[in-house]
Amino acid sequence: MNGVTIRELMEMPLLKDARVISGFEGMDRVVRFIDIMEVPDLRGWLREGELLLTTAYSIRHDPSLLPEIVEHMAQAGAAALAIKPERFLHDLPEEMISVSNRYQLPIIELPAMIPYMDITHAVMEQVLDRQAALLRRSEEVYRTLTTMVLENSGLQAVADNVSELVKGAVRVLDNHGHVLVSVPPDWKPQSKQLEWDIAVDKQVVGKLQIDKESLDDIQQVCVEQARVVVALELMRTKTAMDTENRLRGNFIDELLSAVPPRQT
Repeated sequence: MNGVTIRELMEMPLLKDARVISGFEGMDRVVRFIDIMEVPDLRGWLREGELLLTTAYSIRHDPSLLPEIVEHMAQAGAAALAIKPERFLHDLPEEMISVSNRYQLPIIELPAMIPYMDITHAVMEQVLDRQAALLRRSEEVYRTLTTMVLENSGLQAVADNVSELVKGAVRVLDNHGHVLVSVPPDWKPQSKQLEWDIAVDKQVVGKLQIDKESLDDIQQVCVEQARVVVALELMRTKTAMDTENRLRGNFIDELLSAVPPRQT
């Protein structure tokens, strides 16, 4: 996720007097950036996950542009529009509320007394704290799983650990669909399980399946690290098998070359 949801932001003490007035079904949209609207034409610089602050000063003489702005934000994947309507608008257009609800993009009404600087600082502090926490967690997971590979704990031990991290059943399959490991052993996946390819040397060598319909941000970190570590384990196993096959072939060649010629 790498950000915080609108729902989480609305729990901040700074925004205790703010209120969501539409787009309630989008409360789990994720905020990754924050910006202030100075011009009415937003096309080209809106970003996914953006929380946009505005007093609508630039369109104070034509508030009918607000529905179009909300639509542009929704198409760009923005998180929400936070607006101070008291000073320049007073009333928000009904069409704007309708567009917000249609696209499930929240509109937040801000009290006039909260400075933009306080909002941007508080929001970005939460976003950066979340990103730092995810990075730390990612490093911890990778270190744990990589250590298991280096200590030759085996694919089963890795799968056991991944299952515990994501709180769900886990399977690793080879490229032919054969189960290499499964946690629990009798898990039979249904149609809604999540699945990722495992690649070694840019070639798909297997799949990782998890008994989940969706993952939170921490679990996504675990899965990304697990894919890397499972690939390492499969590559280690493949290297060992290739070496064994080569040595067996060399041994047979030596035996054949040592056979004395047939006497005639």
